Amino acid sequence: MSKLRLLIKRPGKENTCIPVIVDRREIVGNCISSLVDHLGFPRRDGLGRPLAYTLRPLSGGPPLSNTMRFSEARLLPETRLVLEVEEAYAPTRPLGLSTTGNSLSGMKSPPSISRPIMNRRTFVASCALTGCAVSGLFAGLATAFATRKSSPSGVMTPPTPSAPALPTRLQQSLLFSAHQQTVRAIAWSPDGSLLASGADDGWLLIWTPDGQVQQRISHPAGIAALAWGPSGKVLASGSGISVRFFDGYTGTLLAPARSAHTGQVSSLAWSQATGQPLVSGSQDKRAVVWDTQAFHPQAVFTRHTAAIDALSFQPEGSIIASASQGGAVRVWRVDTLAEVHSFYQDAPIPMRAVAFAPAGTLLAVGGEDGQVRLWDNGLVCQRSTFTAQGEVCADMPLRFQAHPSSVRTLSWSPDSHFLATGGEDGAFEVWASPPGGIPTLIAKAASDHPVMGVAWSPTRRQVAVASGKTVTVWSLA
Repeated sequence: MSKLRLLIKRPGKENTCIPVIVDRREIVGNCISSLVDHLGFPRRDGLGRPLAYTLRPLSGGPPLSNTMRFSEARLLPETRLVLEVEEAYAPTRPLGLSTTGNSLSGMKSPPSISRPIMNRRTFVASCALTGCAVSGLFAGLATAFATRKSSPSGVMTPPTPSAPALPTRLQQSLLFSAHQQTVRAIAWSPDGSLLASGADDGWLLIWTPDGQVQQRISHPAGIAALAWGPSGKVLASGSGISVRFFDGYTGTLLAPARSAHTGQVSSLAWSQATGQPLVSGSQDKRAVVWDTQAFHPQAVFTRHTAAIDALSFQPEGSIIASASQGGAVRVWRVDTLAEVHSFYQDAPIPMRAVAFAPAGTLLAVGGEDGQVRLWDNGLVCQRSTFTAQGEVCADMPLRFQAHPSSVRTLSWSPDSHFLATGGEDGAFEVWASPPGGIPTLIAKAASDHPVMGVAWSPTRRQVAVASGKTVTVWSLA
């Protein structure tokens, strides 16, 4: 059976539990994230530091891994669990909870935020929302949690003035509607002074953040990909099977269109490594490395067996990740074409989006199933296995459900603290990404069309979102 009945220890009751029904295929961390949000538990401590939660069997033993599925945990029906803050995320106590008392009313006053606390601190709740169905769970909870929130001893220590404030809302700064057909690509210039958008109408438009069009450049086919060079002067476009290079300020074509592919160019990524090469990915399953001084192809990566949908360079610029419709995500060197390690394949479904965080090695991949997969170090594979497709990296990613259907696009904020996602469902979402923890949804906007592109401004807290014929620039506050 796919369903599993578990028991979550009831708040303030030593021997009573809340029944919860979960899908055995569900990721433990997804259930915990929904549970924490629904019951209003804090995501950060009194100093603004992120908190991460785990489920631990009351019978003893280590907590369940947040990245495993319930089926992998091999839990028996009626297993009793308790929700806790991970030890590594509990340097202070934002809530004055006693770890020994059996009653919420018996909690001690919260200590000063500078005082050390015990390693574990227990919060108790039940699963609800995405991926978790709840059975008979709210009896007695309202009173218990009202007591906790109203009691002076249970008040959360307010953040200090220096704690970073998370954005909580989106404000529309601009609605750009100069295209006549679906916008497929959007990109900010490195200095944030210009945006470029490309659409099925064949027009590449270069415009300022206030919507003033500076250049209109016609293409013989729809534009599916755009990328600015690191200097901010040169802009590359992928249209049909060709790649073109332009002066981003004058619109001048810098070289004849080159057709190095036999299928639609689907993605472009520009490196900051020596020589600043560009890589184009295509439906023809190939990734072409371009010389951006002479504007011609110089090497071809041919290890994919399915169409390439997305590309992203690691910040240092010599290593790139390419995601394909077959589910393979390959990490390879642009200078030698050698793979850094065996490829990732968490699921045999199209992986539509990929993005290395600007700081570090965190790799995010968006799939057709609406999940975002996070590999903490995309440059390393700790464990490989052999399949019919060859050697595959068996490292398990952290997963979370971002959209009900396909994730079409991803973009990290310049400081790597936030991840923007766009989905087939028309939703644009911003997630706070604590180190090593499950991202938290902090802002969301809906549209009537699939979100085909999101691009984070390199200089301000703004995100450009392409949906339908328009590009919306959102400010986060």
